Amino acid sequence: MSYFFKPAVIASALFFGALTIGAQTYRDDSYYRRDNPSAFGLRLCDRVQADLSRASYDSYGGRRRIERAHKEVSDFERRLSRGDFDKHELDEAIESVKHVVDSNSISGQARSILLEDLDRLRDFRASNGRFHGPEGYRDGRY
Repeated sequence: MSYFFKPAVIASALFFGALTIGAQTYRDDSYYRRDNPSAFGLRLCDRVQADLSRASYDSYGGRRRIERAHKEVSDFERRLSRGDFDKHELDEAIESVKHVVDSNSISGQARSILLEDLDRLRDFRASNGRFHGPEGYRDGRY
């Protein structure tokens, strides 16, 4: 009896596992698509938001700074999602993230991750929103 039971369970598990692989879907949202001129900036803002959230778990009392940085990055992201590259909003976001990094209220690991985010935000600002990360610039420059 157990001679047939074990292979039947394994076979059915493989069969149902194979069925669920096709059920995974991925967003085909123009928000993140490469042909959206703001896509890199929007993904960058999402990453900074996620890194700020992780830093808040480790924070030793700097939650107000982190919340302000979240707000400033969100304000810039909102404008960018409408196609408006606002340097002033981006400068405020960069400055607020810098205040979080400069505080002694986050872990060293969170600080180094946010420093990388700051470098990317500054590169994005210096390129006037044309920078696409490691892929280069939208207008073909590297």
